[in-house]
Amino acid sequence: EDEYERRLREIKATPADEQEEAMIGLFQEPDGYYKEPIPPTFSSYHRKASDSEPADVRLRVPGEHPLWAHRVWNAAMVLADYIDMSFQIKGRRVLELGAGAALPSLISAFKGAEKLAITDYPDEVLIENIRMNLPINNLEEGAHIRVQGHCFGEDPASLMDFVAPARGYDLILTADVVFNHSCHRQL
Repeated sequence: EDEYERRLREIKATPADEQEEAMIGLFQEPDGYYKEPIPPTFSSYHRKASDSEPADVRLRVPGEHPLWAHRVWNAAMVLADYIDMSFQIKGRRVLELGAGAALPSLISAFKGAEKLAITDYPDEVLIENIRMNLPINNLEEGAHIRVQGHCFGEDPASLMDFVAPARGYDLILTADVVFNHSCHRQL
């Protein structure tokens, strides 16, 4: 007999006028069911280019998140390396989709992107985490950098308003979005 069946048997054995009070605990979660949230963590990314400033990028990531934003994934580091070592960003308009901790975007900002739109799923935890990573790295949201939520497949008008819509973006960064097969159509 499991806990539910035992509890139900006890309720049935309770006098009718006391059953409502006895049932209160039937739908209560067991002790320890809700775990304490895992606090955010910080990591450092050391830039490969010897002349890069800053030499290290500090990244805050949520302690846990159902959309995989709780760590800096390898694809983001590889893309950041590529941007840092061999890609001309200065003066370009850059959009990052599914930014997570926004490492490629931060490198793009350090390399002189003219405009930088950093997006992820419009979840408060994700967007606020990106916003927190800007001042940690001596950057700020403003005329040249925008952070906003965006769902793949939705109207990009607000993203286009950030740059001259007729010109659009020179570069769209996507480090870790293709593994999520349910989003391929929207991309």
